[in-house]
Amino acid sequence: MLLRPLALLFISLATLNGTAFAGSVPLSDLVAGESISVGPLVFSNFRYSAKDEMREVEEILVVPALLAGDVGLRFVVDIDTALLSPFTANEAILGYEVEVIDPQLKITGSVSTAVAEGVGQIVVNRTLADPAFLGDDQGVLGRTQIGFASSGILDDNSVTFSPAIYRLNVSLGLITNPRTGSPSIPATAVLESFTDIYQLAIPEPSTLALITALSLPLATSRRLKSYRLA
Repeated sequence: MLLRPLALLFISLATLNGTAFAGSVPLSDLVAGESISVGPLVFSNFRYSAKDEMREVEEILVVPALLAGDVGLRFVVDIDTALLSPFTANEAILGYEVEVIDPQLKITGSVSTAVAEGVGQIVVNRTLADPAFLGDDQGVLGRTQIGFASSGILDDNSVTFSPAIYRLNVSLGLITNPRTGSPSIPATAVLESFTDIYQLAIPEPSTLALITALSLPLATSRRLKSYRLA
């Protein structure tokens, strides 16, 4: 539960398609084509699909997140296994792209954290890939898995990128199983939220001048589209 107040501290630094906002954004708005900026990162190309009785896209909220100086997004899902089908696993896929718009920074790593309560089986599978190799295994830069089946577990996984990168394609698979493994124990697990945080660093001085030169046209374009913070 520590992530919620930390995330709220960063709301004033976020923009939605160039407009500053406070609070949360429905995932449905982002899937419809909008983008969200948090500090030097732009999150775009959101997608979501669900099977069985998983949450609809309108029921998932997105909140800018800050953790120990690093930035990202927090997804508020509140998936309650007690309300899902007791006979089959329920699945959903959520994805997006994240890009650094400051040419002096790179993404050096990422941490994924989930908050759950109750008893039941919930798994979050996360794949991070180079967008240039979308759908190709050779473009996969890292995978993490968060899973829990008992009460009050806070779990996280991290990935380090070497070399550091400017863009990422992120795919999150949400799987819930309402069964606990024991007929006498009802499923009560609730996946409250999960958070993707990205660590940033300045590139090596020897390459910074070249990177700045190559990124200048892109940065100018982004400013014209009001992606940068006011």
